[in-house]
Amino acid sequence: MAVDLQASIDMLSKIDWEVVKGKVKDYAPVFTVIRKTWSNETLKEIMDGKVFVPDDMLNEMLTKNISEESQITALKVTSRDTGRLDIYAETKKLGRLEFSGTIEECIHNAEGTHISYRVRERELLDHGLGSWIFSRISLSMTQKIMGGIRFSDEVPTKIRHNTITVDLTKVLEASELAKTEFRGYRLIDMVEIEGAKPKQGGIEIDTKLNVPDEVKSSLLDILKSSY
Repeated sequence: MAVDLQASIDMLSKIDWEVVKGKVKDYAPVFTVIRKTWSNETLKEIMDGKVFVPDDMLNEMLTKNISEESQITALKVTSRDTGRLDIYAETKKLGRLEFSGTIEECIHNAEGTHISYRVRERELLDHGLGSWIFSRISLSMTQKIMGGIRFSDEVPTKIRHNTITVDLTKVLEASELAKTEFRGYRLIDMVEIEGAKPKQGGIEIDTKLNVPDEVKSSLLDILKSSY
């Protein structure tokens, strides 16, 4: 026991603690971005492959990002266990708008980030307003996984018949997640999104965390630690 204790003391005495503190200091900005983006629970959800975004959280974000200059005065979503996502909006010019539809695609990978919504019950007449509404919903949907994203009126959208496709690639490339690396991986490249489906009370997003197990453990340690 004495030999083991002495060996441990000798090993500790050889550690350059200034270097260790320096490394932690170097990583401090990275730790800050990781903690701002994910909670311990959210990261575990991502690892388990299912992230649930409650309607209450979505609606809070949607309300928060409506400006006084916007043509929209109120925006709310309701997820159904049928797989439908109902959208309710109040507008200055057209009054009340209501849509019911399905999320056809929700993809984030190395090639880009795209979310598509198909209106099922009525024709999408005002394309500009529809684009604005669903681009805001798409940005809000991804906040829990991608962290603070800058909301913009210039998010590329494409409408074909009754399907709106929102391209979030450039928005996410401008995010803190895209500008931050940890253990040789950009944070934004660690996560993949493979799909999304409304359920009662919120939207369930299918995810993957594409890093080795030791990097996953390090991320969890950061979220649990105080350094």
